[in-house]
Amino acid sequence: MDRQEKDNGKGSGKRVFSMRFVLASTFGALVALSVGIVLFMSVESNLNNTFSLLNERAESLISGMENEIRQETGRTELSVQTFASLYANGTLKNLEQADVDPVFRTILTTEPAVEALFLYKKDGTLLYLRRDPEDKIEPFSPNWFSSEAKASLVNQLTGDFNEPKWGQPIKIGPVLFNFVFLPLDRDGQNHGYIVAAVGRHVINRIIAQIGRSNFTTAFVLDANNNVIAYSADPELMRGRSDYPLADFPDKTLVDYLNAETTDQFVKASRSGITVKETGGRQGYVYITKTLAGASGNPYTLGAYFKKSDIGAEVFRAIRTFFAGVLALLVAVLVAFLLGRRISLPMAAIAKTARQLSAFDIDGLKPLPGSRIREINDQAEALNNVRRAMREFARYVPRPLVARLIRSGVDRIPTVEREITIMFSDIVGFTSLSEHMNAADTARILNNFFEMQCQEIEASKGTVDKFMGDGLMAFWGAPDADTEHPVHAVTTAVKITNAVKAFNEERRKSGSPSLRIRIGIHTGRVVVGNIGGGSRQNYTIVGDAVNLAQRLEQMGREFMDPDDDAIVLLSGETAKDAGDAFQVKPAGTRILRGREKPVMVYILDTGAAVMSEKVVAFPGSGKVS
Repeated sequence: MDRQEKDNGKGSGKRVFSMRFVLASTFGALVALSVGIVLFMSVESNLNNTFSLLNERAESLISGMENEIRQETGRTELSVQTFASLYANGTLKNLEQADVDPVFRTILTTEPAVEALFLYKKDGTLLYLRRDPEDKIEPFSPNWFSSEAKASLVNQLTGDFNEPKWGQPIKIGPVLFNFVFLPLDRDGQNHGYIVAAVGRHVINRIIAQIGRSNFTTAFVLDANNNVIAYSADPELMRGRSDYPLADFPDKTLVDYLNAETTDQFVKASRSGITVKETGGRQGYVYITKTLAGASGNPYTLGAYFKKSDIGAEVFRAIRTFFAGVLALLVAVLVAFLLGRRISLPMAAIAKTARQLSAFDIDGLKPLPGSRIREINDQAEALNNVRRAMREFARYVPRPLVARLIRSGVDRIPTVEREITIMFSDIVGFTSLSEHMNAADTARILNNFFEMQCQEIEASKGTVDKFMGDGLMAFWGAPDADTEHPVHAVTTAVKITNAVKAFNEERRKSGSPSLRIRIGIHTGRVVVGNIGGGSRQNYTIVGDAVNLAQRLEQMGREFMDPDDDAIVLLSGETAKDAGDAFQVKPAGTRILRGREKPVMVYILDTGAAVMSEKVVAFPGSGKVS
């Protein structure tokens, strides 16, 4: 089994799945599991234990009310700390009306809980600004801020402290306000106090919002059982600081005074929540919690709802279950579509990777980009590899690289093997190039080499190197080829035919012809990686290489001035090529550097029968 095939997981006993299936099944299973667990727990809880549902609802409601109120008071404390910090660091230079007004207006605009700001200076001056019910920012009118209210406020501004401090509520007009204040110190000296006022309508606004969002009636009582916030009808509390519970228009809330505490809500009781109820199945349930007020006066946060609403909660949970099932189906469908959307470009990436692994780069198209970053990065990386491999293929024989990739080995071993070698050379190219500019010279040479490379690679040959205007190639390595002599001679015929066709076009334009010599020999050589260190070439070494080159050079002795090409074969090649070609003996020759004589044959390229169509010479008829 091929190593690459093993790496791909094929044939290794491992099952493979499509990304679309994995995404859809995994995402769907996770959603199904999470939704199923939540829905099961919710429905099971509601169907089997209605009091458990009340525990959760009680904690959620009361915690929401408590957190909202604490957040509002916390933001109020932060506003006085900010003002004091601005004065302490010198950003606010003076405590005059013109200086503090912009800061006051900013705080009143950005902090809805703060309804009024006061600045009490050591000389007894009191500066103030408020936001009226219509959200207009203006000073207190005399009808609202009486001298009694002022005196009560000033009397509380005593003591040595450096954290926001809440004072006793003060009634200003019909509204009861809570106050938080902080000393204004600079350079170790106290210059007065900053005071922020929070009215009861802020609490009323919070409670109204919680009541609407939880489909219940929420309320707040003070220490004297006066209603100070009511969600069902906030207008009842507008313009007044409290409402006695016994006289409140909502009779259900009045019944809270006679409600009995139940001990079946253990979990809620641990959170400090008290649960009371009235009547039978058609009665009401009240949940309350005592919260220490900012000034030390406790508040009672509460809400009530019908016991019959518990049944509605159960049906609501069942509807939620079916909605969750529908959401699950939609999630699986979306996962399937998303998996398909992702898998399509990933399939293209996988296909490209397989083509690259097989060194099939000729028909490889660039991968499109993607809006998914990881896919886009992979596509860009493979496109870069594709470009690099196309450039790499210009310098290294493609069959060699393809074999290395297919085999999975780091290098091809050096071996001794019988192969067929071909040398080709342009006759008189130096003289020819003297009549052309550099661009035309390079173009003709590149077109000539390109035509030869196409023919050589098409016949399983390997281009070894370029030598000026000459070329060396061989057949039979790196891949074994029992027909390497036939393939080499066939390629030589095709090259000479291409050159003849090219010359016919040049003669029509009056341009000089391009003439070539080719020498081919079959013999044993050492083939493999030759070189040192990190620089090596896959090439062939041996006497057979020299003999093939001598044959190419010997072609000048037999080439007539009118010939476009001449191909000389050694006796070994002529014998191994068989009867597919016509050759003419040229005698026995002693080549330079050899003791034994070599039988030389001239290939009759005109009489050769070619079944394949000859590749045209690139740039034919276009270069002068």
